[in-house]
Amino acid sequence: VLNEIPMSPNTSSILVQFKLSVLAIIFIYAFFKFTWSIRQFGFVSVLLGASVEYHQGNKPEEERRRFAMHAAKVLDQSGHEYNKGLRTYYFALAYLSWFLHPVILIASSAVVVAVLYRREYRSRVLRELLATKGYVPGKK
Repeated sequence: VLNEIPMSPNTSSILVQFKLSVLAIIFIYAFFKFTWSIRQFGFVSVLLGASVEYHQGNKPEEERRRFAMHAAKVLDQSGHEYNKGLRTYYFALAYLSWFLHPVILIASSAVVVAVLYRREYRSRVLRELLATKGYVPGKK
């Protein structure tokens, strides 16, 4: 089927199998990132439940702060793992273009990088998140 697509280079069945194998590895990696993220978010929910004891109990202030800091780190790490899974999917979509032509792979990878850059460093959501800390990009 790939050999019938106009402007696509002739591809051997071994190369197609290799490309499909790499694609499967990429999706397996994404699966493990997502499942690890889900598990960590489960840990966060347990920590949130335990936080009631720290808030209402007679725990010293330092111990409550330490608990909150560690719970926040677990939440942060689970968010990072989730983002890695999402990024893997974005690049897997770009990788699919290799079946058409290597130049299209390069172009689609560049588009994915641009989209991720815009979403992670130039989005309205980021500005709102930063504004919650009193920082607004572009304003002094």
